[in-house]
Amino acid sequence: IWGVAFSPDGVFGLSASSDEVVRVWHLETGDRIGIPEEGASEPKPWLTSSHPGAMVYRKCAKCHSLSADAPRRSGPHFAGLFGRRAGTVKGYKYSDVLINAKFSWSDKTIGDLFCLGPDKFVPGTKMPAQRFSETDLSQLISYMHELTDAKDKSEKNRY
Repeated sequence: IWGVAFSPDGVFGLSASSDEVVRVWHLETGDRIGIPEEGASEPKPWLTSSHPGAMVYRKCAKCHSLSADAPRRSGPHFAGLFGRRAGTVKGYKYSDVLINAKFSWSDKTIGDLFCLGPDKFVPGTKMPAQRFSETDLSQLISYMHELTDAKDKSEKNRY
């Protein structure tokens, strides 16, 4: 490691190393955020989709896979996202605030997450702060439904 920096709020650390890669770390848990090497073989429909939310979704794809059986990413997978209680993906190392959350993921809660920012909606979350315009957010949620609803239906039809 050649250099280290910290976010102003002390939640994240960045490391730069001799392999010329900057990595982001959640300091409380030690988890690495945004692991691009993992999940490289997973299908990436957002790269060829004409849906206006596909471009916005690229930010989500850096940390979240679409399938429960995909390689682990720095965020929980999105399989069964809509209607799923927050903090409940088995095997994912959540922050305490999400383990104790009393809400389920819906258009409204995802909207609140990005309108307020993850750091305000769920203080103590590992998710880096990011916000979207109303238009981008609407398109993102629509596209997430397209991705996860189709995936969830195909998963159910397999059994």
